Amino acid sequence: QMCIRDRTGDRWSLTGTCSLVPFGPIARSLLVPAVGDEGTAVFVVDLQRPGVHLERQRATSQEVRALVGLEDSEAEPLGNPSDGADASSFLQTRARLAWCAFATGLAARAIELTAGYTRERKQFGVPIGSFQAVAQRIADAYIELEAMRLSLARAIYQVGAGEDASEALAVASYWCADLVD
Repeated sequence: QMCIRDRTGDRWSLTGTCSLVPFGPIARSLLVPAVGDEGTAVFVVDLQRPGVHLERQRATSQEVRALVGLEDSEAEPLGNPSDGADASSFLQTRARLAWCAFATGLAARAIELTAGYTRERKQFGVPIGSFQAVAQRIADAYIELEAMRLSLARAIYQVGAGEDASEALAVASYWCADLVD
């Protein structure tokens, strides 16, 4: 969500609310996109400053996040405020790539642990991985993991090459959300 920015002389201030902020409860500062009369800009907000209120939240995935409230909170622009739309897009793209990379690694480790368990756990004197239903589910998860990896690799390549990666990033986000959920 965007915050509203205001400028008085050399002082910038932000007002608004941002919910489900990743790493908010442990962060010292945040990068916050904010809208003003001149468009969007990105600001660095020190979470220890007056006018900043932090409340812990839980996402549906049970991850700890933060609800950040800003009330006339002093902030510093990140670079040139007139380049804010580009900076905001840059940050959001890389944040989505990072989330997809995290989800892909998480899924890979979960599948590795599950495969190990199905080799060790025995039922009726045989490993449960030898049962067709179990083997099929692990195979399906592996195929989805490879889709995550390939779609993420394509999105990373396109972003790195300066190409429009919006479609590739949407596909990678879909696969990551589908398997991790």
